[in-house]
Amino acid sequence: MLRLFLKFYFFLFISVFLYLAFGVVSQHTWLNDKIEEDRANDLNGTIYLLNALHESLGSQAFEEQIKNYPTSSNIPIVVLDIDSLNLPPKNEATLKSGQRLTQRDEVHFNSPRNIGIYHYLPGSNLVIKVGPLGRGQELDDMVEFYDHSIFLVIAIPMILIMLSLYIKLKRLESATTQFGSGNLTIRVSEKKRHTIGNLNRHFNRMAERIEQLIKGQKQLRNAVAHELRTPVSRIRFELDMMQMEDNKALRDEYMYGISNDVDELADLVDELLTYARFDREITDLELKPHSLNESLKRVIDTHVFDSKKQFIYNDAWEHQSGILDQIGFDPKLIERAIGNLVGNAEKYAHETIHLHMKQENFYTTIYVDDDGPGVPDSERIDIFTPFKRLDTSRTRATGGFGLGLSIVKQIAQWHGGDASVETSPLGGARFVFSWPT
Repeated sequence: MLRLFLKFYFFLFISVFLYLAFGVVSQHTWLNDKIEEDRANDLNGTIYLLNALHESLGSQAFEEQIKNYPTSSNIPIVVLDIDSLNLPPKNEATLKSGQRLTQRDEVHFNSPRNIGIYHYLPGSNLVIKVGPLGRGQELDDMVEFYDHSIFLVIAIPMILIMLSLYIKLKRLESATTQFGSGNLTIRVSEKKRHTIGNLNRHFNRMAERIEQLIKGQKQLRNAVAHELRTPVSRIRFELDMMQMEDNKALRDEYMYGISNDVDELADLVDELLTYARFDREITDLELKPHSLNESLKRVIDTHVFDSKKQFIYNDAWEHQSGILDQIGFDPKLIERAIGNLVGNAEKYAHETIHLHMKQENFYTTIYVDDDGPGVPDSERIDIFTPFKRLDTSRTRATGGFGLGLSIVKQIAQWHGGDASVETSPLGGARFVFSWPT
């Protein structure tokens, strides 16, 4: 922090110094004549009154009167004999012609108060010198202190600003260190007095995303190990049984079981690859207008072909005109998500699956209802978690690895929406997929 402050203050000092130096140079180069003329004009009135007083009193009385002139005055007046000045003939001729001479005082050479004026009193051998303008020593010292304290005045608020920035950065550094050490739950305050622009907010979003990814990877690793254990154990058992079995029919049955388990492992690998692809965040998703009716019909046609369940599909918007069918979405992703929901409904529906859609408050919503057993309230939050299954005793008949609904959730979030589950009017589960349009 000290190095940062010194570097900043050094450049500030150089900038102010160059500015002041430029001011002094420009003043002596372009403004000196103007300043001399201005200061001389300030004293013209005094000279006029002194000239009138001399004419009124005469030289002797005038000198006596000037001797009583207060020495504390900021406009000094001195009466001099013209011969004592030892002026060059040209300057002496200038004075006697009625013109005035100006002269810089060496003591105040760098001050705008350094102009003194010489005026010849007609009919005498006297010259009065008026100026340079004076000022009390204490006031001079105060002005000089003020001129030189500008850097100190600038330094104090800069120190306070840099100290505040240092404290904020130390908080962020501490959080970053803890996060790097494995404390993935650490976050920094987003209160205005603690933030450095948007840095705190971006750090928290980054930390949340990394925490989510790491947790997902751990969960995926544990789930994969669990999912692989069951078919591998069955294959090992069936191989052991084959070695001890001489009956060809039983050996063929074990071979059929091993083949099914291998197929299950292949399906698991395919599901994992699909989930990995969908788990990667899409940053360039373009939601161009498409026909949602056509996409949903493609999904229904795919499932109706070999399904024994009754499908009910309303191919019109609920309470809306069909003109609104053209909305922004990604057809492949939406068809994949709704296909997963319909496939899930096929597994658990007794007889009927109902799919319909509606649009209100600038949101498009797709409902997939079934008349199956439904989803308990306690399971509705976790049901979209990868590898989460309500039926823990999964068999070859029910199938599935618990990844389909998590993919649905991810696709909804990519579209800026969400997916949820509630109770269906048919008595089973209603899955709700919605996104802003």
